[in-house]
Order: sequence, then C-alpha cells, then structure tokens
Amino acid sequence: MFEMGLTSLETTAIWAVFGIAIVGLLYAVFLRSQILQEDKGTEKMQEVWNPIKAGANAYLQKQLRSILPLIAVLTVVLFFLSLYWSANS
Repeated sequence: MFEMGLTSLETTAIWAVFGIAIVGLLYAVFLRSQILQEDKGTEKMQEVWNPIKAGANAYLQKQLRSILPLIAVLTVVLFFLSLYWSANS
C-alpha cells in the first residue's frame, strides 16, 4: 500500500477519519431523504415558509462567500507545508 512514510497508526487513523466522513455523508443523505418525504403543511404554512427559506438561503450564500477564500488559502498553505515537510524528512 502507498503510505508516504506514515506509521501504521497514522495510516489507520487516516482511514478511520475517511470512513467516518463517508458514514457522516451517508447519514446526511438519509436524513435529507427522510425530511423530503414529510408533509409540506397547509397552504398558509407554505406561504410563511417561502420568505424564511429565501432569507436562510441568502444568509448561507453570504457565509459561503465569506469562508471560501479562507478555505482556499488554508488549502494552499497546507499543500506547501506538506511539500516542505516531505522534502526535509
């Protein structure tokens, strides 16, 4: 197996994190499908829901635009740190 000089504990930890992430994503898909099967409510409930949904989506889009540059910078920094670390090992 391709291990890049990792110990067996480190390799196991990486695979465990990967597995937990996959299980988390599968659980999110399960929860989403469960919610989408629920009744949408009365017409009045849907009338109230539409502006709430629009506001929530606007808020989440602003948060995403705020955090994406930070994620990009951190990704580049981690990439170069890993190159530096592997070159000096």
